[in-house]
This record gives sequence, structure tokens and C-alpha cells, in this order.
Amino acid sequence: MKKGWEWKKLGDICTFQRGLTYSKKDEVELSSNIVLRATNIDLRTNTLELTDLKYVNESVHVPPDKKVREGGLLVCMASGSKSHLGKVALIDKCYDFAFGGFMGQLLCREMVVPKFVYYAMTGTEYLAFIAGLSDGANINNLRFDVLATFRIPIPPLPEQQRIVGILDEAFAGLATAEANAARNLQNAREIFDSHLHAVFSQRGPCAVLSEFADEVTDGDHAPPPKASSGVPFITISNINKRTLTIDFSNTFAVPEAYFRDLKSNRKPRVGDVLYTVTGTLGIPILVRQQRDFCFQRHIGLIRPNAT
Repeated sequence: MKKGWEWKKLGDICTFQRGLTYSKKDEVELSSNIVLRATNIDLRTNTLELTDLKYVNESVHVPPDKKVREGGLLVCMASGSKSHLGKVALIDKCYDFAFGGFMGQLLCREMVVPKFVYYAMTGTEYLAFIAGLSDGANINNLRFDVLATFRIPIPPLPEQQRIVGILDEAFAGLATAEANAARNLQNAREIFDSHLHAVFSQRGPCAVLSEFADEVTDGDHAPPPKASSGVPFITISNINKRTLTIDFSNTFAVPEAYFRDLKSNRKPRVGDVLYTVTGTLGIPILVRQQRDFCFQRHIGLIRPNAT
């Protein structure tokens, strides 16, 4: 380790606050009491996502220590999905928002720059630490006394600030590259849609779907049994409507036996087309790689015939 750097446990450099607890009957359509939950942390970017806010009755008292603070680190302490456990976002400005009981807030001591700690908690070492806590089991709760043992190499404050500046610049460049790639993808999509419209808007003989598809079905209607390991089960939330791909990073597993007992038309294979039948309707996904997985009833499947 470089001279002047020290290994510090998270519990030595941060204090911890647990979130607000309230009952289901306290939830309302709109109020001045806004509560942030696990869904308000984007898993991919580790940033705040404020499009799906929860409101509770204004009669619910919200103590100051149950509200997020600028520079605080909001952490998911409990989740039904192991992949969301421990995810973190930096509170970038003053919000008059509370945070829920399944969340925690870390407040950094003066010895550290909050964004330096944030970057440390989005790195591979932190992800490995969180993953290793359960040793492969399906845990859904994270205690602070355990989280507090995560160790971070801490340089002097000026060095922390310098490193944060370098990382900020790097991520800004990455965001610009991603934006450019997204624009290129959108342009390609518009060209594709234009050609698609030109083909299918032609007047002439029509055919029904059943004439060129061997199967038109949807997923199993029975509630799937969950397992700690097995075959991935996808839902509509795993359909990326921007890239028209399946995101397998946040699926749950079903037993191998459950998958084997499914009818063949509910076991996707290369060349099948999946599409959404609820929510945003008709998002198409072409299955391009052979991989065992199954899907919920809100997703349909078309299996084109050989002709």
C-alpha cells in the first residue's frame, strides 16, 4: 500500500441510520412525505431513480434521521433479490425525502470524501464482499454490523479528492460514449422500422400468423416454484425494450425438474420470437442463442415453421 494510505473498516469511517418504518395503510397516492425504496436505486448505474416514488400519509412523523442527506450513501439492506442487496447510491443534493425501513444511510466522517467511499462501494471488491456474505445462499437481509467490516484503503483527503476527480472525468467520458452509442442504435432502429413498415404496408395477399408459425403460445400460467439454483425464469422486467434483448442478470431460478416437465413450446429455442402481452405490448425479442430458460404467462412465444 502507498505511503500515507490506511485500511479502514466501513464502520470506522461512517455512521449508520436505519430507514422509516410505516404500515401499508399509511401509503397514499400523493403527499409531501416521500419515501425512497430499493427500486429508487438503479442497479446498473448505482444512481438515484426518482420516477417511482412512494408517498405516505402526512400524519406519519418523519424524524430528521430518517431523511436522506446530501453526501449520504443510501444502501439497500433488504431485498427479495440477492442481486439488489447492498446496492448503493450517492445522495447528490438536498432532497426532503425519507428512506424506507429496508434501506440504510451511511454518513461519512470528516476523514473521508463521501464520493470516494461511494466509488469504493461500487467496485468489484465490494460486490465480491456482498456476494460472499451468503456463501451462495439466498439471503435477503444485510446487517450493518456485517456491512461495517468491509475494508477500504483510505489515502489522505487531498488524494481522495484527486482520485474522485479522475473517476468523475472517466465516468463522464463513458456516459458520453454510451449516449453516442444509444443514438447510433436509435438511428439503426429507425432505419429498420422504416424498412419493416415498407415491407408490411404493401397491399397484397394476406396471411394469418398460424400459416407460418408452428407454435403461438405464452408462458406457464401456474406460479413457478423458486429455487436457489436451476433454470432462469424471466418476467417482463427482464425484457429490455431499448436493445430488444433479455437481461438475465436479475432473474430467479426454478428447479430443473420443473423445466423438464414443461411442454416443448414453453422451452424457447434459437429462432423463436418472444413478445410482451401486457404492459408495453408487443415488444419483440428474437432468441439468438441456445440457452435453457422459461418465461411467465405475460410473455408470448412464436415459433416460425421451416417454410
